[in-house]
Amino acid sequence: MMNNLELLYSSQEIEQAISQIAATLNDTYKDKDPIIVGVLKGSLCFVSDLIRKLSFPFTLEFIRAKSYGLRGDKPQEVTIEGIDFDISHKDIIVVDDIFDRGETLHKILDELNKHHPASIKSVLLLRKKSKKMISLEPDYTLLDIEDKFVIGYGLDYKEHYRGLDGIYAFKSIP
Repeated sequence: MMNNLELLYSSQEIEQAISQIAATLNDTYKDKDPIIVGVLKGSLCFVSDLIRKLSFPFTLEFIRAKSYGLRGDKPQEVTIEGIDFDISHKDIIVVDDIFDRGETLHKILDELNKHHPASIKSVLLLRKKSKKMISLEPDYTLLDIEDKFVIGYGLDYKEHYRGLDGIYAFKSIP
């Protein structure tokens, strides 16, 4: 299987990018107590490594974004689950794995804004160079990728390969 994968970012490159964004967040939130909202399941590795590098107080929550399509293979409407915590008048940092067409992030921000937070910033591990469906950009992006299907470091293919320590692209989709 590994011979069908192309390494895009090594664990060392990911760690370096996380250290850089953590320094920015540490400066921005040094006098605040934000809520970090991880988006399951893809952001799990990213959130875990990021929070260990933060020097400001924060609380951690998770939500789940799901998109349903025919036989689960084509994304359609995005639904958000798990906003069962108080974010009213609080600073929010949304941490997600990948920014592709913008639909998921747009829906997450839309749902969170209904709860009247003081501010919301988004931190995305990857930004795909593809045609955007929505005129929205993440506030912070760590790494850019070409329009390829990627796995590893939390990203999956049919719920597999999340545990790879780097980010890989399939040379051909299995």
